[in-house]
Amino acid sequence: MVQEQVVKDTIRRMKDSGIDESVIIETLQDIGLTEEEAQDFIERTAQDLARADAEKVTPEKIAEQTAERVKEHINDARQEEGFKQEMTHNAIEEQREKIESVGRRLDELHEKIPEKIDFEKSEKTTGSSMKDLKTEIQDLKAMTKANKKLMEDILDVNRKILTKLD
Repeated sequence: MVQEQVVKDTIRRMKDSGIDESVIIETLQDIGLTEEEAQDFIERTAQDLARADAEKVTPEKIAEQTAERVKEHINDARQEEGFKQEMTHNAIEEQREKIESVGRRLDELHEKIPEKIDFEKSEKTTGSSMKDLKTEIQDLKAMTKANKKLMEDILDVNRKILTKLD
């Protein structure tokens, strides 16, 4: 009887050399094996090779797998950062539009309210209530200007933050 390990080593070398399976079977038959035994040896050798390949965990394979995971993580992080930047940009754009709208409305309001009221003439006709109204209007103007300035400052800060993120 032929030694099993010698037959497996022979089959392995013949496969590594690129010899066709039918030639390997004929060679094994020449040394006294039946076709079924030869086929069985070929299958067991193939299983042994597959098991050996699966068990070979080389540093290169580990490095490749790690590199792939790192690349995937970096791509995910980049994509997430892009989404964050886009959302921030959209939010700032919405705020800018709102501030511009408020500014336009304030300008319209300032056009409707006269800058100077003839105080002496109005005092004669309406009395002290006109004086109170004037002070309230001046206070309103001051508050709207302060509000507009505050909104512009917020927009500037948001723009600076966005440019730092880019």
